[in-house]
Amino acid sequence: MIASIAEQFTDIIHKLKPLDDADNIVVLFSGGKDCSVLLHLLCNTFPDRQIDAIMAVYPKQMYSPESLARIEEYWKQYNVNLTILIASEDDPDQC
Repeated sequence: MIASIAEQFTDIIHKLKPLDDADNIVVLFSGGKDCSVLLHLLCNTFPDRQIDAIMAVYPKQMYSPESLARIEEYWKQYNVNLTILIASEDDPDQC
């Protein structure tokens, strides 16, 4: 039987031990599906560690203020300290 992605991830992390000496974990976070899966896997694998995520939003119109508030609130329930950095200018090609 094939192990779940979460089980495979946990096995690899415990085998390679890249985070053994880390008190906290910092992740760059785009808000997309792949980064969200990674953040969930880290939360499940290291429930006793502080996880900080940094989300850089560019162009600034990529997410509405309401969407950013929902993303921030969602990750609070997993004790992720999410810092959102928003570009100071719009992308002129996206307006």
